[in-house]
Amino acid sequence: MERSHAKKRKFISIDLTKGRRKFDTSKMDEWSPEEWAAFGGTEEDHHLEIPLLNTEKYRFLIVSISINGVTKAFTLEIQMENKTEKDIRIEVATLKIDEALFDISKTEPFFIKAHAQKEGQITVIISGDYLEFFKNSISLSFDIKEVETDYWLEGYEVVVQVY
Repeated sequence: MERSHAKKRKFISIDLTKGRRKFDTSKMDEWSPEEWAAFGGTEEDHHLEIPLLNTEKYRFLIVSISINGVTKAFTLEIQMENKTEKDIRIEVATLKIDEALFDISKTEPFFIKAHAQKEGQITVIISGDYLEFFKNSISLSFDIKEVETDYWLEGYEVVVQVY
């Protein structure tokens, strides 16, 4: 069933790198105090919010990303808001981090009452060196269904260029 909606999903591309300064971390030994200050940023710079969707009906926002170095669990914390009159169910399908693609369709759906907010988590286990993971982008595809009828309302594939 999920595959039948994949072609109907709306594609959203978000570039959070515009206007950001890039740093060559291979030359940190040569940085000036000004470059170190710019690299460290302010407390505001370290607050993570990655907007995935903000429409009249729904709002989805990644508020935290963490990687457990021991278990290699990569976890996204997401805030979701249903602004509609109907209870909805969010079914996630795939998560792509840089070039690593994860099938997350078995993740427990997120149920959100009408005019309500909910927080949820998506966790995948990564392979390889976790320090080399998540360098550029994150992509999430999901479908929104009405709880009462199981009717498919909308679907999205959101690609966010983060670094």
